[in-house]
Order: sequence, then C-alpha cells, then structure tokens
Amino acid sequence: MLHPTIQLYRKSFSGLSREVWLLSGVTLINRIGMMVLPFLSLYTTKELGFSMTQAGIVTSFFGLGSLAGSYLGGKLSDLFGEFKTQFWSLFLSGFFYLSLIFIRDFQVFCAGIFVAAMVADIFRPAMMSAIGSYSKPQNRARAMSLIRLSINLGFAGGMIAGGFIAANVGYQWLIIIEGVTCIAAGIFFYFQLPNRDAATHARKKELTSEAVLSPWRDWVFLFFIFCLLVSSIAFLQLFTTIPLFFKDHLFMSEDEIGLIMFLNGILLFVLEMPVVYKLENFGNKFILSALGALFIGLSFLVFNVLGWTVAVAVLAIILVTVGEIISFPFSSALVLDRTTEKNRGQYMGIYAATFSSSFIISPIIGTWIAEHYGFDILWWFVGSLSIIAGAGLWWLSSKGAPKIAEPEPQTVGEEVLEKV
Repeated sequence: MLHPTIQLYRKSFSGLSREVWLLSGVTLINRIGMMVLPFLSLYTTKELGFSMTQAGIVTSFFGLGSLAGSYLGGKLSDLFGEFKTQFWSLFLSGFFYLSLIFIRDFQVFCAGIFVAAMVADIFRPAMMSAIGSYSKPQNRARAMSLIRLSINLGFAGGMIAGGFIAANVGYQWLIIIEGVTCIAAGIFFYFQLPNRDAATHARKKELTSEAVLSPWRDWVFLFFIFCLLVSSIAFLQLFTTIPLFFKDHLFMSEDEIGLIMFLNGILLFVLEMPVVYKLENFGNKFILSALGALFIGLSFLVFNVLGWTVAVAVLAIILVTVGEIISFPFSSALVLDRTTEKNRGQYMGIYAATFSSSFIISPIIGTWIAEHYGFDILWWFVGSLSIIAGAGLWWLSSKGAPKIAEPEPQTVGEEVLEKV
C-alpha cells in the first residue's frame, strides 16, 4: 500500500521544468516574508495610534493597491516581458515596503500601502503568465498547484514567524522583513531564472494579428471570470465570517479555531498535487472548475442542512478544501490555455484581478449579511451563489469554445526535475 502511494507522489511532482521549480522557490521566499497584511491592523492601531476605522481604511487601500497591481501587471508583462516585470516588481516592492517604517501620517500611510501593494502584486499575473511559458499545456494545472503549494507553505511559515516577531521584537520588524525578503526574492529570481523576454518578443512578432484576441472581446473568458468571481466571494468566507461563526455560535476557542483551520492547510499540502495529477488528463477544465464551485457551495449549505456542530464544521472544511483543490489550479490552467504569448499577460492580469476583487467584496457582503440577517441566511446565500456559478461553468463546458491557437510552448532547456 505504501509503495503505490510513494509512486503517486513521485509522479505528481515529476515532469515539471526546472524553471517552474525555481519560480516556486522564488514564490516561497517571497511569501515567507508576507507578514504585513495579517498584522496590518495591529501595527496601525498599536504602533501608529490609528483608530479602528482608520485601520480598516488602510486595509482597504492595501486591497485596492493589490487590485490595481494585478491588472497593471498583466499589461506590463505583455508590454515589457515576463522576466523584467517579475524582477522589478519583487525588487522595487521591497523598498516601497521599507519606506513604510518612516511614515506616521494616516493619509500618507494609505498612499504608501497602496503603492507598495500595487507594485508587489504586479508580480502575480507576470508569474502566472511565465508558468504558461515554462510548462506544457498538459501539466499547467500541476505547475500552478506547485506555485500554490509554495504560497501556502510560505504564508503559513510567515504567519508563525510573524506572530513571534511581533510579540518579541516589535511590529516594525514585520515591515522590515517583508521588504528584505521581497528584495532577496528579486535577487534570487534575477540570477536563477532565465531571461526569455527577447525570444518571446521575437515570437510575438511572428504571430499574426488574427491569432490574437483581446480578453475583453472573449465572451467565454469574461463569463468564466464572472462565475469565478462569484464562487470566490463564497470561498473567501472561509477567512472572514467562518472564524466569527465558529467563535460566536460553535463556541470554539481561538486555539480550536486555529486547529480546525489548519485542517484546510494540511489537506492542501497532502492532497493537492496528487489529485491534480490524477485529474490533469480529464480534458474539460470547465467541468472541473464547475465541480470545484459545487463543493465550495456545499461546504456552506451543510451547516443549515446538518446542523451547527463541530463535526459539521470539520465536514465543511473538508468540502471547501476539496473544492479549492479542484477549482483553482484548473481554472488558472484553463485561462492559460486560451492565450497566446502576445496576450497572455492581459488574460492573467484580469484573472489575478478577479481574486483581488473578491478579497475586497467578500468580507463586506459576508459580514453585512451575517450582522443583519444571521449566519443561516448567509450560508444559504453564499452556498447557492457558488452552486449557481458552478452551473454557469458547466454550461460553458457544453459550448465547446475553441482554445486560441498557439505553438507548443518551449521551456528553457529541456531540464526536468524528477522529484523522488
């Protein structure tokens, strides 16, 4: 039994290019230092003396900067190349974060956090676009899963380290470490990843204008993005209203909430790569994205159907994690499949901006419904919302929308890391 499991994990991590592994390493370094956002409200209230309302406004400016950077990153990636966009985003964002330690004024801090978040999140669509160049169409979902694994590991490590640093050294050091790790990730990226911008630019010139489609004229993509936004608004209740629900209605302690939320992280770590490996040859990524949205919707509905108990809470976390594993890697791979090298950045910019938008919309909708109508209405609402989004994605699968033609991507070298 053990041997087939080991073989499955070995195959799950094999076949990915050296560049994908290096890019996941860059992402890991970058996310380990991602300590500002989780402790941003504490830093601004405890260290800078801002009010709770002002702290909320600061967080909103962070979200708006992330949204602007996500869209801008796609444009810059197509205009200047993936390598330059990723490097300068990582490198410069470090200095913008470091500048925040000198700012004490509320308005100036809002502007500073907006710019820092914007420059930092320019990296995301450029990185996802690069995955399209560094991977083959058949393993793009796994490549995205590896990046997601690096993000989750780095964020978890950053949270643990951030809590220790904030308690024992001071909140200001969180910003310093964030800035330094961004710069370090940029330097690592510059010297380890190959610069393919010149070759990519040459191939872009070879593409005919007929082969290039603006994402804003691709109705299948736009409808897909709308469905993804809707299901993401539901999914992100996991990090906003779910902890409040566990605390106020299931009477869990902070430690218990942390433990049950940890279940999401450990399931992602153990299951995502093997599951994506098993499903990557399924073919229709619209259906997989639809199934993911269905599981996400069911994870909220079970509270109203089965009851408000800790056992149901565990079931809900398992269901939402399954939905996350199925939905997000294949949705990103699906978007990549619709692109050419000439418009890939624009597509991935809109895709990344969709998640930034849901981060802004989801907490507002969730907390407002919970406060005014109760959690039972919230679970009916977001559960149904995600299932309807899944139905929309399933409908798209029947349209048989053609993928935009593109030559087989050539990864730099043919080096493949066989992970044992």
